[in-house]
Amino acid sequence: MKTNQEFFDIIEEHMGYIQMLYDKFADKRPVMELSMPKGRICAYPYSEYMKDLSPRSQKILRKEYREAVKTNRMVVFVRDHTDRTMKSASFPIEPPTVVAEVLEPKPVSVAESPFAVCVNNEGCTASLVVGKLYRIIPDDEGERHGCLRVVNESGDVGVYSCEHFFPLEIPPKLKEVLCKATSGKARRRRSTRGKASPGRRHSR
Repeated sequence: MKTNQEFFDIIEEHMGYIQMLYDKFADKRPVMELSMPKGRICAYPYSEYMKDLSPRSQKILRKEYREAVKTNRMVVFVRDHTDRTMKSASFPIEPPTVVAEVLEPKPVSVAESPFAVCVNNEGCTASLVVGKLYRIIPDDEGERHGCLRVVNESGDVGVYSCEHFFPLEIPPKLKEVLCKATSGKARRRRSTRGKASPGRRHSR
């Protein structure tokens, strides 16, 4: 992670999952950390995270965090264990109802396209309907974080908690028909990156 562009590329790739975890502790305004190359995401209390930083990084975070709280943004750190670098920046907080899809779409075959029934649309009534069948876009990393990528009511691919769905086994022929019906509907939503301010380099 030698450049700011690399930093923002890494954040963009994982933002859906960072946002999902942030939402669970949003009332505490956590500091988010993405650990690379494993892609592990953690949410830390601000005061606890501060204690583990160098005096220089504490000063940077104090100013960055104060401004983020005022403007409804979250502070995200990327710690790269490969080259032992650490950078941070603040990013907009998406509405908690649904996290916009921020990963590059992957080629999906019919056999890899599961479907699930929505059993709970609390917090996302505009994009999910209880009792309706939805196409799940395979995403191993998302599932490790307890999330699913779903083609929702608006045709966007959103990231939702697994708790909203009950997976179903669909016969191959029916699966093929359903996949064709939804493939034209899905479109990827662009995520909003942080402002053009460069990521800040930190030391521990």
